[in-house]
Amino acid sequence: MFALWRLRLLDMDLVMMVRGVCSCTSLALSSNLCKLLQRVPGRSPYYQTISTSSVETDVTFKNLTAKFFGTESVKMSNGEHCEYLVLENLTQGFAKPCVMDVKIGAVTYGPDASEAKKGKEAQSYAGTKIPYGFSVLGIISHSRKGFKRLTKAFGRSLDENNIDDVLNHFLNVDIEFAKIIAHCFLEKLDEFLDFFSKQTSYHVYASSLLFVYDYDGLEAENYNMRNPVRLKLIDFAYVSWQGELTSLT
Repeated sequence: MFALWRLRLLDMDLVMMVRGVCSCTSLALSSNLCKLLQRVPGRSPYYQTISTSSVETDVTFKNLTAKFFGTESVKMSNGEHCEYLVLENLTQGFAKPCVMDVKIGAVTYGPDASEAKKGKEAQSYAGTKIPYGFSVLGIISHSRKGFKRLTKAFGRSLDENNIDDVLNHFLNVDIEFAKIIAHCFLEKLDEFLDFFSKQTSYHVYASSLLFVYDYDGLEAENYNMRNPVRLKLIDFAYVSWQGELTSLT
């Protein structure tokens, strides 16, 4: 099953040309999440543009990303006001959310990166980024043994010899449920592949796929009625469309 996931992620690397790393600060606001705009661009950024567009490609792309609820000015402890993007909390409503953040791309720096940045990024996550085209930035999982959180250190330790540990940790549930959830995510991944294999409007840098499911709801879910997992494209550092490049961080 992991081989199928790996092929989908490798295909995503090829069709999306996703590059870079987004280091945004996040905080909770009500049931949504806020992500700090480290640099507020002068041009209309991606989220504002796509959220109001009626173009078919834009509408489809919007449905593959976390919902955007505008911006919010937040007063920090030092008195400074910072502007945040208000985005959908993809774990909302889940009692025990299991989450995995996977950055897509064999090259993880933007087009304006310095040579020093390029060199640093070339060394990170080399065990999966070079051969497979993705990096595992973190995993949060629940199981009968309790809660587990794996950080970037886990992702950096991965290579072809232990790559199966990714799903062993993320889908640490009974084997039948693991197969069902894996299949649900494969269906979602195919939606991304279908879109990015056809669209010619966007070039996305610095993006991740966020995989989310609810451990607490595994037994109660009717998998014949709906696909209960959530998979969205997140963390846009740069998005270019129609020849223009917009910085979002």
